[in-house]
Amino acid sequence: MGGPIFSGNLGWLIALLFLGGRTQSVTIAIAGGQSMYRTIRAAALGAAVGIASLGCATQKETHTPRTGIEQLLISSAVDHSLDRFDLTPLAHKSVYVEAKYLDCVDKNYIVGSLRSRLLNLGCKLVDKLDASDAIVEIYSGGVGTDSQELFVGVPEIPLPPPSPIAIPRVSLLKRTKQNGTAKLMVMAYDTHTRAALIHGGISLARSECKNWNILGAGPVQTGSVPNEILAATGEADLDLGTMVRSAKRALTATAVPAPLFSPSFTSGSETLALPTSVPATATLAASEAPPSIPPIPSASATATEIPATPTSTISARSLPKIPPPDPVSTGAYIVPVGVKINE
Repeated sequence: MGGPIFSGNLGWLIALLFLGGRTQSVTIAIAGGQSMYRTIRAAALGAAVGIASLGCATQKETHTPRTGIEQLLISSAVDHSLDRFDLTPLAHKSVYVEAKYLDCVDKNYIVGSLRSRLLNLGCKLVDKLDASDAIVEIYSGGVGTDSQELFVGVPEIPLPPPSPIAIPRVSLLKRTKQNGTAKLMVMAYDTHTRAALIHGGISLARSECKNWNILGAGPVQTGSVPNEILAATGEADLDLGTMVRSAKRALTATAVPAPLFSPSFTSGSETLALPTSVPATATLAASEAPPSIPPIPSASATATEIPATPTSTISARSLPKIPPPDPVSTGAYIVPVGVKINE
């Protein structure tokens, strides 16, 4: 009983020294070895439990083999291509859709879109060839996606060997463009006579999604697919383009409305113009017409024709009461010059 307790407990002592946190010193007493052993074991166990309770959890993220933008590019191009065919000769007929000649990606969506358009025309879709009035066949000449990249700046410059380092690319302007292409052909003919009902030829349509980066800032998304997403959901990524559009909408919403009346001034009189929405043919009723006012002599009148009447000071009560402009009238009230109103 005369030595330190190290036998079989060296691991606990090391755990206590390194994981004990704020323990300042560990003293192993020579006397009372069993009690000290239990104390050390309890402290090490508490430290191990505390360390085990710490940590962080990560959420696993998975993605589909094909991105949503890629599928939207194809489906949007297919919709634009099918919209160019005139299917009205098949209205209210029993139609059998033949899709065995269609060989491309997203075949089911193309057939479904065609069937949906036929139903909108009142057609009856049948599963048997003998029960139909017309047969519709659809072909694909090319359905897929591709991408292009354009940048303005300095390309990557590798240093001469044996150095494995390369000077990175510096892009002032970068544009990444994704295209969706759909080239389809639709034709229809009578089931019994085999006479052609529709031969719309070939329809080629494309959709696009462009990402712009300017001096490393971005991306700013433009193109037909982002516009369709914004119109359908009202959602857009918080990028430079979204902020510019939001600022424009805010400025338009806070614009000051135009005044109801826009007075215009002419020589010798003040004219109040009525709103432009009032029809020009509106006239005053006989009871609402203002009292007659002597006309103002023209500047071309001779001295003998103009009576010498000095400017008089009269009271406002003695003036005839002129009603304010009627909103249904397009006339103007003219106050003669040379009359001083004394309030």
